[in-house]
Amino acid sequence: MGEFITEDGFYLIVIFGIFMWGIAIFLFRRISVKHIESAIAKEGVFPLVCGNEKDGGTFKYSMVILANKTGTCSPIDDEIIFRHIRKKDRKLAWFYSISTVGMFILMLVHYVFFPL
Repeated sequence: MGEFITEDGFYLIVIFGIFMWGIAIFLFRRISVKHIESAIAKEGVFPLVCGNEKDGGTFKYSMVILANKTGTCSPIDDEIIFRHIRKKDRKLAWFYSISTVGMFILMLVHYVFFPL
């Protein structure tokens, strides 16, 4: 009873984190990435230069949106993406990135404080 957070309480936080991370992935992929890729396809440009990536492309899109500048060696054509970004795309990119970092922090805390 003297512990700050019990193992059961930590696992409830992890379950909530996984749930929020799943919502973030679903919303960002379905709303923002789908909108950007369809707008780019209307211009006649293939969305990703480096290949047909579906899972890795989501994180790349969020990093381009959050960086808000063009990269020197980006696998995505940043200028085309900037033309099609909306306000809600930025908000969803923040939600996606924060929930992803939060899940990595939870995994690190679990590894340090609750070893097998």
